[in-house]
Amino acid sequence: MELPVNAEDKRARKSLDIQLFAKQIGRKAHAGHDPNDRQYDRGIAQKLRRMSPEEIDSLLRGEDE
Repeated sequence: MELPVNAEDKRARKSLDIQLFAKQIGRKAHAGHDPNDRQYDRGIAQKLRRMSPEEIDSLLRGEDE
């Protein structure tokens, strides 16, 4: 049985998902390896494309609206 999720929990989850996404795609490329070998969540990438830069920034910083 899952507990109901409130807006604050949803925002916190979204923030954590975006931070994980940034960590996964932001690692340094290694010399001699393909720089496009990163594994990441394509669903999060699609959500990020639809968000405003200000919203992404506030989520990454953990700021409340």
